[in-house]
Amino acid sequence: MKVTSFNYMPLVRIDAPEWYQRADWMEWLNNRTPFNHPATWHMEGEKPSEYSDVFFTYCDGGGSDYSQGKPSIPEDIWIIIDALLKAEEINECLVWVSNLGIVG
Repeated sequence: MKVTSFNYMPLVRIDAPEWYQRADWMEWLNNRTPFNHPATWHMEGEKPSEYSDVFFTYCDGGGSDYSQGKPSIPEDIWIIIDALLKAEEINECLVWVSNLGIVG
């Protein structure tokens, strides 16, 4: 196997365990559809744990979990994510939303 091309993309970690306490965030995380399929080790229907971290792409205000122009992630959370990335002038990245607080 040979890799012929690749793209370096920043990884942005957002530590937000408080989001995992919200019913609407957990509904999004547990509701996997063709338009909502974030990368996670979270087991559907279980309480959130350290394995409930979620990963998705972000590109110019949109993301891999966008459905018909609107995020399937709760809107107020998407606004926070979008604002954080725009403030850092990040147009494209992989977002990691951690269920753990900052360690150290």
